Amino acid sequence: MTKALHLDLERLHARAFDRAEWAEGVLRRYHAAILNLNGAVAQQLRTLYNWMFVPPTLWPFNVHDVLADCVTALEKGKRLNSRHRLLIDLLPEPPNETICAAVASHELNVQKGAYENLVKTQAKYSQNELAISTDPELRRQWSRIKAAFNVQDYCDHIRASN
Repeated sequence: MTKALHLDLERLHARAFDRAEWAEGVLRRYHAAILNLNGAVAQQLRTLYNWMFVPPTLWPFNVHDVLADCVTALEKGKRLNSRHRLLIDLLPEPPNETICAAVASHELNVQKGAYENLVKTQAKYSQNELAISTDPELRRQWSRIKAAFNVQDYCDHIRASN
C-alpha cells in the first residue's frame, strides 16, 4: 500500500458507513492510474478524487462510481467519454472542511439511527427547493444532463416539470 493510499484511507476511516472499506479499491486504482496520465486528464480525475473525501450526503451524484468508471476506461486505454467529461465539468469545488466535518458527524448519527432532526425540518427543504427551481445556471446544467442521460431511469417519481 502506498503512503498516499494509506493517508487517504486514514482520512476516511472515521467516516460513517465503512467509507474507507468501500473506497479502498477505487482509490488504489486511482493512485496507480494517475502516475501515467497527462495534465488535463489527471486534473479531471483529481476533481473526482477530491470529492471522494466529501461526505456522500453532499455528493451531487455517485462520485465513487463515476471515478471507478473513469479509471476503468483509462485502464483499458480509452479516453474519458463525453458523459464523464460532462459530470466532471459540472462538479463544483468540494465543500470546505468545516461543512464536511459537520455533515460527516451527522452521517455518523444517522448510521447509529439518530435521524429525528431530519424529519422535522420541512421549512428548510421548501426554501432550498424554491431556490433551486429558480436558478438559471442550474436550469442550463440540467438541460445538459438531460441531453446526455435518460434521467427518467434515475427518478424515484416523475414530475411534470422535469
